Amino acid sequence: MIISSKQFYYELAEIYRFGNRFRTWDGVDAWLDSGYAGSIRFRSKVPGSKLFTTGKPYEGGQTIMRAYEAALQLGETPGNIIFCEPAPEEYLTFQGEVCEGQFGELCLTWSTEPGITNREAMTRPTGKHSGLSANIIAKHFLDLEDYEWLLALLEQYPDHAVEFSAYSIPVGPFDARMVVWEVRAF
Repeated sequence: MIISSKQFYYELAEIYRFGNRFRTWDGVDAWLDSGYAGSIRFRSKVPGSKLFTTGKPYEGGQTIMRAYEAALQLGETPGNIIFCEPAPEEYLTFQGEVCEGQFGELCLTWSTEPGITNREAMTRPTGKHSGLSANIIAKHFLDLEDYEWLLALLEQYPDHAVEFSAYSIPVGPFDARMVVWEVRAF
């Protein structure tokens, strides 16, 4: 199967096809209906959107609604705005992207820099490794189950990259230390 678009990725991610992830709500009504009272970040289903939010998450219903209205003012359409439970950045231990190299070896771009998004980490990584060194680094920072899950995703989705983050505490509905941010064809 090829993940041919960000929209298709989100459809599969919403049913946890790629494993652990933070809770998301597909639009303002789903978020309001959920009763979730925690902080929120926004993402867009549109690649390259300016809506990708970083920094301190929005807290409190009125503040979140003002931020949502501002996203609409930027030209986002309601159907493309995703409400996201934010990651506990203070507990981030390791994040990166893995893919399979031309000879079948594991390729890893990674960072342990705190306070930055996965996207930022890939522009200024701590390291880029392949083969045995990539495997050793991934095994060092990830729980065995999470490491094996990354390899399983690469096997199930050849010619794709997998973006992930790991934390020192259990996160997400699977109560694991790793979340998968994206699986995409490269």
